[in-house]
Amino acid sequence: MSTARDRTLEAQGKKKPSETMPVVKVMVNGEPVVVNSATFTGRERQLMKKELAGIGYEPDGEDAMYAAIWVVMRRNDPTLKFDDVLDSITSGDFADAEQVTEEADDSPEG
Repeated sequence: MSTARDRTLEAQGKKKPSETMPVVKVMVNGEPVVVNSATFTGRERQLMKKELAGIGYEPDGEDAMYAAIWVVMRRNDPTLKFDDVLDSITSGDFADAEQVTEEADDSPEG
């Protein structure tokens, strides 16, 4: 059953956030980080967009995923900088990220 929001997005030809970015688990500094963009608050979305706008070139999907990881990690450390996350994730970590099939809860309350 679809929600009113889902029907509105569908009518506008847009996808739900959970359809645009898969739910993934990536290891960062030996700790699992589960990213589910459907749980992002409006403020978190703004922070992510602002950070991506400042990188100096057109961000791609990989850049968006790095920014999403940063958003999730800063829930536990609001002073965490995007550059710190970029310095902490290797190409291998990113390549080893696992798509999570069930709805993983990365919300601040979860």
